[in-house]
Amino acid sequence: MRFALVTSAASIVMVLLYALAVAANARSVLEDSFDRGAMDTVRGLAAGGAEGWFGKTEKGKQKAAPGAGARLELFVKAAPQRIYNAYITGVNGRVAAQLYESEFQAGTEYAVGHLRIAEGRYRSGSFKCQARRYSAPILNHRSLAAGRANLIVSAEGMEEDFASLRQFTLLMGILVVIVLVATAFVLAGQMTRPLRVLVQAVSRVNRGNLSYRSTIKSRDELGLLSRALEDMVDNIAAGEEAHERVLEHENELQMATQLKNALLPKQLPTIDGFEVAALHAEGRRGVADFYDSVALDGGRIALIVASSSGTGALGSQVAMLARALLHAYIDSGVDPKEALFRSNRQLSRAMRKGLHLTAQLVVLDPGKSRATVYIAGHPAPFYSCRAGEIQVVHGEGLALGLDKGPVFERRLEEVTVEMPPGTRIVMTTVGSYEFETETGRSFGVERFEKLVRQHAPKNTEAFLSLVLGQMTGFENAEGERECDAILVTAKRML
Repeated sequence: MRFALVTSAASIVMVLLYALAVAANARSVLEDSFDRGAMDTVRGLAAGGAEGWFGKTEKGKQKAAPGAGARLELFVKAAPQRIYNAYITGVNGRVAAQLYESEFQAGTEYAVGHLRIAEGRYRSGSFKCQARRYSAPILNHRSLAAGRANLIVSAEGMEEDFASLRQFTLLMGILVVIVLVATAFVLAGQMTRPLRVLVQAVSRVNRGNLSYRSTIKSRDELGLLSRALEDMVDNIAAGEEAHERVLEHENELQMATQLKNALLPKQLPTIDGFEVAALHAEGRRGVADFYDSVALDGGRIALIVASSSGTGALGSQVAMLARALLHAYIDSGVDPKEALFRSNRQLSRAMRKGLHLTAQLVVLDPGKSRATVYIAGHPAPFYSCRAGEIQVVHGEGLALGLDKGPVFERRLEEVTVEMPPGTRIVMTTVGSYEFETETGRSFGVERFEKLVRQHAPKNTEAFLSLVLGQMTGFENAEGERECDAILVTAKRML
């Protein structure tokens, strides 16, 4: 009995130590994951560059670029973290743009590369809480620091996740203790030597060794317990891997959904003499494509259709960064063609190797009745339809983000399309025609082009409805579409 009590006490201590070790390691992993996500977000905020965030310098003070506050608000709404405040500071540390008036009292502060992380107290009005500040340099066109992007991020979500994981770890520890105590009382005085082997095995598991294999070959209760411990270790290892995969998948889906709402505009602007409309059908791989419009001077508008090389949340982040850059440059008065050049330079520095974004950008000019088309490596054709005839332009330029500037700028395609009354232009993505039915039949670009030619003379609402209806009705093809399908069209009214 004394041996059973001693053995039970030792087992309880070891299991508790293991639970504490797991909890401590889990907190470290959660903090690292939290910091990585927040650092990626503040890098995305800083990727707008000095040209995107700062306007003219007056009397030695850096002024925020027009629309900087609105872009901060849009960025915070789309970010996956719980952000209390976001602000832009100049090289002198003065705030150029911010969401809210607030105060952050920094405590511990450290650097990770060019980024700075500080823990402290955040206060806005009567609201106070613990938070972290993440700060990243904003670079100008010479890659010199022109200021810093700052995010104040809530740490409450991480603490909630850790509390749940700690509760689960303690529950598992209690279950293991119950099993070990019962085993010790039943087998006391009979199997001391094999039991010491088991204690040593538990000690190794307590130190994080999940590769345990039973060395007890007997078929009695002790042998069964040894094999049960082996199975438990395998289940713990498998459970940890499965839990990590589930968390990663859930986080990606949540981020992709949030970014989707921020990427697509609620409606397109009206322009005198034109019918302008768009539709979007989401594919199974998540939101990696988007369309948008930007008002220009002289009553003109710029229509944008783009596709990211990434999928899910990663593809959406690439698309969101490109959209923010194009908006920032065009809103500041930069010519759309030059905005593409500058956005490419920023994306080539900000994105990892291999990621890129293809795009069509069309400038509608009602005064001259023409459309100027810029194609940056976008594989889907551009269509111009008039009087039953169709002109197809296939893009061969370079995608944004693959080259630092010279090659992209030399290969950017520019096409001018005259638009007398009755002319319709159509912008799209490959998801509109690259899909198969359950029987393996491919929809194909030829079938899509035939639909465009057939329905182009109709009014814009009927055109979109008929094209989408026939795509969806192609042997229930809607359920098999991999990529997003986007159609943006404009028709010169008679």
